[in-house]
Amino acid sequence: MKRMSRLLVPLSALVFASATNARPLHVDQAASEITFEAKATMHRFSGKAESWTLDVDLSADGLQPTAARLVLDLDGLKTGNESRDEEMMRWMERAEHPTIEFVLTGIASREGGYTASGNLTLHGVSRPISIPVSIEEAGGRLSLEGRIAIDHREYGLKQFRKLGLLSVAPRVDVHFRIVGVAS
Repeated sequence: MKRMSRLLVPLSALVFASATNARPLHVDQAASEITFEAKATMHRFSGKAESWTLDVDLSADGLQPTAARLVLDLDGLKTGNESRDEEMMRWMERAEHPTIEFVLTGIASREGGYTASGNLTLHGVSRPISIPVSIEEAGGRLSLEGRIAIDHREYGLKQFRKLGLLSVAPRVDVHFRIVGVAS
């Protein structure tokens, strides 16, 4: 028991120290955006996530995320075409799966930026993903930007088809630009 307490005290001190060194990022949603683009049978279309929350903890220097959780409300995905948006919500089974969630599990340096790793949960299916990310600091504001292609079939969603002729390709390109200030 004594030996265990000798191990737990330094470990808990380390956990407490790292938790107190974390700096939250105050996200400026007006300056931030999450967009998506998809290819349909006869055209491409794009949309925007209008309803989302993001909690980010930064390293002590305020320049690198150490923890993050993004939750997108499916009702907030808008393409500018109400009929298409309603069809998209039915296809994504919004009533059963009302959100999309990403939880950061790690971040690593790479040439030209970083790679953010985490778990993406879409349509009730959680899968690990890696996203190339750039992080820039200017004037006390931090900007995180990235792009990833997601194949919705990997999350249990069938390829969208309508009237046997119209379809949407399974690959959806997602782009994000998050702007905030470390406190």
